[in-house]
Amino acid sequence: MSTKQFFLGIDTSAYTTSVAVVDETGVCLSDARRLLDVKDGERGLRQSEAFFQHVNHFPERLEHALTEAGHPKLSAIAVSAAPRDVEGSYMPVFQAGVRLAENLSVALGVPLYKTTHQDGHIMAGCQTHPTLLERPFLAVHLSGGTTEILSCRFLGTGFQAVLIGGTKDLSFGQLIDRIGVHLGLSFPAGKPLEALILDAEDKKTLKPCTFPKVKSAAWFNLSGLENKAYSLIEAGKQPADVAAGLIDCMARTLLEAVKTLESDPDPELTAIKDILIIGGVASNLRLRAALEQGFNALPQPLTARYASVADSSDNAVGVALIAKACYQQGSRNSGQTAVE
Repeated sequence: MSTKQFFLGIDTSAYTTSVAVVDETGVCLSDARRLLDVKDGERGLRQSEAFFQHVNHFPERLEHALTEAGHPKLSAIAVSAAPRDVEGSYMPVFQAGVRLAENLSVALGVPLYKTTHQDGHIMAGCQTHPTLLERPFLAVHLSGGTTEILSCRFLGTGFQAVLIGGTKDLSFGQLIDRIGVHLGLSFPAGKPLEALILDAEDKKTLKPCTFPKVKSAAWFNLSGLENKAYSLIEAGKQPADVAAGLIDCMARTLLEAVKTLESDPDPELTAIKDILIIGGVASNLRLRAALEQGFNALPQPLTARYASVADSSDNAVGVALIAKACYQQGSRNSGQTAVE
């Protein structure tokens, strides 16, 4: 009789401590997260403070995840060790998760696989759209520190993700957070800003402000939008109107950037028909609606696919699924630490 397999994922990102457990079929048995604490009026945390909070939050999140999963006997662990799978990609905050995962791996005598935060996001999105694991696709990663357009291919244990476009300065998440904090909203400001827009829509008072068109190619700049938002606020425009106009302009900018890729000389790139939208900013429903409408209107339509709203924000579900993929394929790639 075969023994069931269970896999633990750990992700300690800039603002969320995440632990998840999946089984051998990929079913998520538990998903335990906790946002890090940011003082009112501040725009973020120092890496040292985030590291400290992760270490303090991890035992409770681990206990919650394992209890919800029924205290399974783990077969393997995976952890986000870096933001992206490129040379030089490093943030100290991820080392909190790595050290904790290494201790668990030794204590339990199970293999540990090191992956990246971005691969975890992509895998979480592919959980909702598993056919993407079978063919090349585009991915747009929209988060607090990232606005990137990627050409992706699943390699069995992770993703080949080639950066082909995105922002040169501010990310979408940074732009939302800066404007949100300026409006007196809590940090991170994504959810409060969206609630502001939805409330105005419900009251039928929303009149989105007009933002200038961003000069957009595959690569673009967003600092001009930040300055425009500040000027609109100082001119007395309603916060919800500024927020909605900002989101609409961000969607137009991204659509224009993706559109330029249609003339790329690489036939493999232009043949891609799917685009996966991931990351915390991608949970914004107004942004999703604008992007989906825009992608469908392209001369060569791209099918827009999204991670679930829950799995768009930082989580360890995709990381746990990578542990499953690595273990089941017997992966022994570089960067892996295996304790048998």
